[in-house]
Amino acid sequence: MARKSNHEEDDESMDDDREKDLKDDEEDDDEDTIGLDEAEEEEEDDDDDEDDEDEEQKGASADDLERRRLFQGEAEEILENLTLEDVKEVLSENDMDLAMASRLKKLLTQVIAEGEVTSMDDAWDEALERLEE
Repeated sequence: MARKSNHEEDDESMDDDREKDLKDDEEDDDEDTIGLDEAEEEEEDDDDDEDDEDEEQKGASADDLERRRLFQGEAEEILENLTLEDVKEVLSENDMDLAMASRLKKLLTQVIAEGEVTSMDDAWDEALERLEE
């Protein structure tokens, strides 16, 4: 039997390495793959979560939604007339650094824009809480 040259041995070892890499890749793919039943269950869970969120939104009373809408308009008008001196006064009442006035005003604007609060007191409380974080 004829002896193989080094070049042929290198080719064979490279082929073996490639086959091993392909098998490793296939095994990795199997770990990431889920069954059809499992995928359907996950999709149903996602749908249930979305349904729950929709029900929560519908559960909010019409009165509450109306209060939020009315407050939104009033709050935007208040923000237009709110000065940094007003914000500094709130900071001093809460024993906080007056240098944070512009940040607090920005946070207050964000809280009001989100439309989740129904009073200016709630908006201030939320903005102050966010400022402390």
